[in-house]
Amino acid sequence: MASSPDSSPTTEAMPEGGNNLLARLQAHRKVLTGAGIAVALILLVGWFMVESGRRREAAASGILEGAWGLQDQGDLPQASAEFQKVVDGFSGTDAANQAVLALNQVRIESGQSQIAADALTAFLATSPAAEHGSAANRLLGVAQENLGMAAEAAASYEQAAALATLGPLKAEAMLGAARAHRNAGKPEEALRVLRIILANHSESAVAGEAKVRLAELTRGGM
Repeated sequence: MASSPDSSPTTEAMPEGGNNLLARLQAHRKVLTGAGIAVALILLVGWFMVESGRRREAAASGILEGAWGLQDQGDLPQASAEFQKVVDGFSGTDAANQAVLALNQVRIESGQSQIAADALTAFLATSPAAEHGSAANRLLGVAQENLGMAAEAAASYEQAAALATLGPLKAEAMLGAARAHRNAGKPEEALRVLRIILANHSESAVAGEAKVRLAELTRGGM
């Protein structure tokens, strides 16, 4: 009687190349898994940083809004304290930069122009964004005028105008520069700035005053 073939499957040895391929796939799977975890961690850390920054900015903005409200009510000491809280506790945020400007505006209004000038000079040394740099230079010009530093004020106003991104703000800063140049005994410089205002910003709110100042200076035949 012929023996029937064995019905159970036979296991053939995998060729050596197959073993190598399997090993490589397993190794690659470990690498890919590790890379996936790393990418996930990077994304998680990135999300956490963005979310933390957003919440920090929101908290700073809330205090800043309250401080502006106090300033509008005339409570300058308490407004200053709140502005300082934003500056100290939320450095690096947009709200903190705005708080620096608001705090030093209050200082100028309170007769503390020297303190404001020193603080604004230090703030400008950090190279803030153009918007904040322009505003800081304009406030510095005001403080310097109050301190009798007309020539320095003129330079600050001109820098404020150079950094300003909006025409009306540029024209306003330039009018301050013209005034400061005149007070510094430099009428030619004042004329130069006034003529720029009338040539480039004739529709601005300060154009009328610029015309008056120009007429005053040119009566001497300049």
